[in-house]
Amino acid sequence: MANGQILAPLAPTSPVNNTGGPTIQITSPQDGQRVPLGELMIQGISSDNKDNDCKVFADVNDKTPMRNVTAIGDSKEDDDFSKWTFTYTQDYQLIKEGENELTAKITC
Repeated sequence: MANGQILAPLAPTSPVNNTGGPTIQITSPQDGQRVPLGELMIQGISSDNKDNDCKVFADVNDKTPMRNVTAIGDSKEDDDFSKWTFTYTQDYQLIKEGENELTAKITC
């Protein structure tokens, strides 16, 4: 693809859960959005808050182990994953040319 752009389809593991369990969604980049090769920061939301005991993880192309994301919820607590961020770097895996499957997972 031209200009070092790739297609990065997103696949959150629990986009909406009607059973009352935890939910999670990658909000940026958008599904199918073209992004530059290399490092990529993603952002997301989940049903977690500072009072729940949840953890959020991310991976790319099913690379294991999944990595911990950074909590950035409105409460500013280290364990408030209602909003979160993660950056794919050289230390884990960079975004490569072609389709990349980005996944977020929540466990409580």
